[in-house]
Amino acid sequence: MAKFRNDTKDKVKVRISTKKTNPGYMGDYLWKTVKPGDEVELPEAYGKRLGFKQISIITKIAEKIVDAAPEIIKPKSDDGFFDKIRSIRGIGRKTAKDIIAQYPDEMTIRMAIANDEHIPFDDNIAEKLKDEFKD
Repeated sequence: MAKFRNDTKDKVKVRISTKKTNPGYMGDYLWKTVKPGDEVELPEAYGKRLGFKQISIITKIAEKIVDAAPEIIKPKSDDGFFDKIRSIRGIGRKTAKDIIAQYPDEMTIRMAIANDEHIPFDDNIAEKLKDEFKD
């Protein structure tokens, strides 16, 4: 299933399953008129065949709604940097992962500290990072 927007200039009648509202009853459908600019949830092949623009994808695995835009992949950091952050007293595994998400390698955190940028963590964590990675 996916969410579509009617970008055509015509009203289009679509057949929609009502299994979500009445899951025990099979074969329960209704007709809906989709005006230009309206959004509707349809199977992917059906929505594309009607010429609608796909807005998002709905997966069946966990019933998540995922944007159709491609995901930005951040560069991975090396384990040595993770271990170095974890060795700082008061920084746990979750905080270290948050720091690595913000600063993927040691050079980026050193540049941020050298440029006197704001470090988006608690003040005590920011001070510990500044003490550890200042030049």
